[in-house]
Amino acid sequence: MIEIAASLLEQSAPEQALTYAQQAEALVTANPGSDFSHALVLQLNGKVLEHLGRLDEAASCLRRAADICQSCGYKTGAAECHHQLGIVLTQLGQPAAAEQSLRVAVDLYGMLGFTAEAAQAAADLNNLTTGAGLLSDHGQQTATPE
Repeated sequence: MIEIAASLLEQSAPEQALTYAQQAEALVTANPGSDFSHALVLQLNGKVLEHLGRLDEAASCLRRAADICQSCGYKTGAAECHHQLGIVLTQLGQPAAAEQSLRVAVDLYGMLGFTAEAAQAAADLNNLTTGAGLLSDHGQQTATPE
């Protein structure tokens, strides 16, 4: 079901993808034991919900997925979840929380040696911080977001 939902999302059918993603989450929840599977399903739900504009729900799924990934040592998943969460939090107008999540993603990607992903997360962080007035060009705090 996860593969079907991901495929539907790639085909720009997020409503249909959500149906499969929610079914996959119900199965994982009813059959506990695989934190990894639960994190993957939550991450996918977060992506689908973001595409549907349901940003609060997307952020909730991505936070839970990131927490599960970190608790079970799945650093790649944690980095991906934090990166996506940072983007969603930016869309929600929560720059401080978005900055924190993006910084975690940059650090994790860097630690894993994923230079392209680290560079993308760093670019997203830079866009956020310069756009929100959080950091100067030298990385010093300049203003707090409203």
